[in-house]
Amino acid sequence: MNNPAMSLEPRPWYRQLWPWLIISMPLTAVLAGAATWYLAWHSNDGLVADDYYKQGMEINRSLASQETARQLGLSGTLRQRGREVALHLEAEREITFPQRLNLHVVSPVKAGLDQDIELRLEGGEYRGVLEGLSAGHWKLILEDQGGTWKLIASGVFPLDSVLDFKP
Repeated sequence: MNNPAMSLEPRPWYRQLWPWLIISMPLTAVLAGAATWYLAWHSNDGLVADDYYKQGMEINRSLASQETARQLGLSGTLRQRGREVALHLEAEREITFPQRLNLHVVSPVKAGLDQDIELRLEGGEYRGVLEGLSAGHWKLILEDQGGTWKLIASGVFPLDSVLDFKP
């Protein structure tokens, strides 16, 4: 009655379950740390700015230019036809509209997708062309070339209706 299952010889450690369960926990942490380090080293989220003080000062100028647009009573509507955009701009006060405006199309997700479009006055409307704008949510910043005033709007492109710029 020699039963091999009843043997009293201990099994080697590497054939036991408990050592592998204990080893797996720190090994998982080391592998997760290595993966996190790789992602941090090889990707750029673009959120941290080196010139944060300069950007803070720019925010103050931006607020002042938005206030100027509010005082002038500026408002506008933007329409899209294919790649072309047309902007109708109005003011409550008597001002001379410039021949060109800047339209900054800003992605809320990736800075590399941003576009700067020059709008030219043609027949009472400002017109420009969007280059390769992907469908999605965008922030639009409209300003004169001197940066005196600024209007901001956001919308989903392609536009299915007009987009309103209000102070």
